[in-house]
Amino acid sequence: VIDKSFGFDTAVEEAQRAINAAHVEAESAENGVGVVKLMGRYS
Repeated sequence: VIDKSFGFDTAVEEAQRAINAAHVEAESAENGVGVVKLMGRYS
């Protein structure tokens, strides 16, 4: 059984970067909200 597929680590790193950017942006405004949509392979 394969625990990870090719490119999995890169996809996780990019998702973390997007989530972090949304978090920073949301914190810069009062009552700010950051929205990130992560799509899968067949989306």
